Amino acid sequence: MRLVFQGSVALPTTTLAPQAKHLSYRERYVAMPSSDQALVRQTLLGDAQAFAELVTRYTAPLFNLAFRLTGDRSEAENVTQDAFLHAYAALPRSRTDLAFKPWLFQISVNLCRDLARRNGRRRDQHYH
Repeated sequence: MRLVFQGSVALPTTTLAPQAKHLSYRERYVAMPSSDQALVRQTLLGDAQAFAELVTRYTAPLFNLAFRLTGDRSEAENVTQDAFLHAYAALPRSRTDLAFKPWLFQISVNLCRDLARRNGRRRDQHYH
């Protein structure tokens, strides 16, 4: 999967499900859902714009979390983007009955932990 940037919003270039073809024009384009759960459902139906709304909604808070955990702006930006990529790729396998925000933030925390472990190993290798 690739992300295409339109302005400051990253849009996924793949669709997730062919069922979106069965939605009416109104369901797909007119009635834009506003809750996270509705946006996740729309994303699973192939609506990349719905995921772009989630990206817009959570980029700043996710970056702030990653920056607090990494202490590095560049790493926080990478973690933020990776968290959205991981979430998008995992959506078809995820439990859509659970809240999206805590799940997304947990992905970010896990990525920060992985990064800290990798950086710790690199530091340890220099001292041995």
